[in-house]
Amino acid sequence: LAVQPSGVVSAFAPQSRRTKNFLWLRPDIKKTADDWKREFARMRESGIDGINPEIYNGSSALYTSKRFPVRAPWLDTALPLARAAGLEVNAWMWTMPCLLPEILKGHPDWYNVNAKGENAATKPAYVDYYKFLDPARPEVRAFIQARVRELAAIPGLTGIHLDYVRHPDAILPSGLWAKYGIVQDKVYPPYDYGYTDYSRARFKAETGVDPLRLADPEANAAWLRYRLDSVVDLVNDYLVPVAKAGGKTISAAVFPGPSRARTMVRNEFNFGFAVEWMRKDLAICLEEARRLGVDLPITKIVNDFYGEVVEMGGRRWDTSSLIARLRAPGDQPRG
Repeated sequence: LAVQPSGVVSAFAPQSRRTKNFLWLRPDIKKTADDWKREFARMRESGIDGINPEIYNGSSALYTSKRFPVRAPWLDTALPLARAAGLEVNAWMWTMPCLLPEILKGHPDWYNVNAKGENAATKPAYVDYYKFLDPARPEVRAFIQARVRELAAIPGLTGIHLDYVRHPDAILPSGLWAKYGIVQDKVYPPYDYGYTDYSRARFKAETGVDPLRLADPEANAAWLRYRLDSVVDLVNDYLVPVAKAGGKTISAAVFPGPSRARTMVRNEFNFGFAVEWMRKDLAICLEEARRLGVDLPITKIVNDFYGEVVEMGGRRWDTSSLIARLRAPGDQPRG
């Protein structure tokens, strides 16, 4: 997810002249200022250009906030130390999950709802912290916008990094099914979100159809587009402008779904960047590393894994087909 000069979110990031290396971290608030000063110096010496510290986790903040409970004013101390070490600092914040008691109790209608009519505030999917808000609702958009505006006003901060900026997962990777005791060979109602009263009414006003009455909601392009656009519009119309007004960049942690999750779970890989092209690029990297005397063991392992996919008949499958290695012989992709 990239923000173009116009401020519009795009699925494709513009190519930069130099790749920057960033480190995501959950700060240890027990460390002293001297500890962080030494760590930041080591990071910079190791080629790290910036850090994305998690400063808001849906329930508390690690900066002096007027809006949220403050677990510790970590950013207040760490930010000038990081900048002095030559590091950029992007504030990593949870976007849609909201665990604040006053919101859970006072505004249950702000939360997302699945196709069974279950509210994420009281019955979240998968794990307890999956209490996602409804990205389409105006009050929710204003609530999240105010959080970004507060962060954008912090001097010295480089940018704001959005996490969980989406609906809850409709389909999890198959490797997690056993953990949660589920099977997701298709999108099932308990994990199909976006059916709040607000969004149902708005979609019906636009199309004449109540999405709950759709025989196959997943196959309805207009309903899928409405839900995806609710997230994109939140970012483009509410979050990007206030970040830019504060002189901050804005970025997001992307998620390979819902379209890619749906194809991977069905063993469908006949599109995207082909495995044979990936192997060509990896071979170039490995040859250049050999010439320079550099060992790239992980790259070689991944290249060998893709070689196994080729042997399975997946030369033209896209690179997400790597998951096929983990599946039983009788559960292989459709070519």
